[in-house]
Amino acid sequence: MSRKTIIKNCEGCGRIYTADNGSPKRRYCSRPCYYKSLFGKNNPFYGHKHTEEVRALLRQYRKKQTGSLDPSWKGGPGSYVCRQCGNVFRRHAGTPNYFCSRKCTDEHRSITQAGCLSSQWKGGVTPEALLRLRGKKWKEIRKRTLERDCYTCQKCGKKPGRLIAHHIVPFRYCFSDDENNLISLCSACHVHEENSLPIEHPEEYSLLEQWRAIVLNHPDLVIDKTLVFDPSALYPQLAPPANQLNLPL
Repeated sequence: MSRKTIIKNCEGCGRIYTADNGSPKRRYCSRPCYYKSLFGKNNPFYGHKHTEEVRALLRQYRKKQTGSLDPSWKGGPGSYVCRQCGNVFRRHAGTPNYFCSRKCTDEHRSITQAGCLSSQWKGGVTPEALLRLRGKKWKEIRKRTLERDCYTCQKCGKKPGRLIAHHIVPFRYCFSDDENNLISLCSACHVHEENSLPIEHPEEYSLLEQWRAIVLNHPDLVIDKTLVFDPSALYPQLAPPANQLNLPL
């Protein structure tokens, strides 16, 4: 059976609108007009009041819906023991919370859902370099380095923008995050420093040649023709002593 279009006048705003014959009792063009008709004298209950008998029944019904008389009552707040720190705290029985604070929740997850215990574990496919940068230790070192340099790029003096804790001696050579080997650089200066390294293929050079190129490429390590940064002092097992570098100082 096909539906036919009916033209009607809205009882709320008086606008002409079209409706199908499937809703012959429709009186308003839209829901806002219908809701407006429920206020004031247009409300069918306008001017009507409950009798005292009805009010008494309503009060009695409301009393049955409060506290332990409520059908959804679950016992109210009780005392529970935090699964992480062991402290006693109070919560409602219907609240699915087994820890006293967000801190205890995060600590518990870091123990029970870290690494291979996580449901998202994929066999350790994340590179070690990415794991190091995501760790708390590197974030604390980076923060101390930026605070030491007053959140200012040590090359161009730029303050706003994204700053990077740059390794003077690249991490791939020294494998250390010592703060004496870190400076704050903006993104542009960091890219310039990385691109200015003369060694594109370190595996083709000896360790001595690599460290010599690093020191000569960074003028911050040499002041008044004096080597102020001795790699072997910080990395005795990796870097050669300064007298073996044969620097033209």
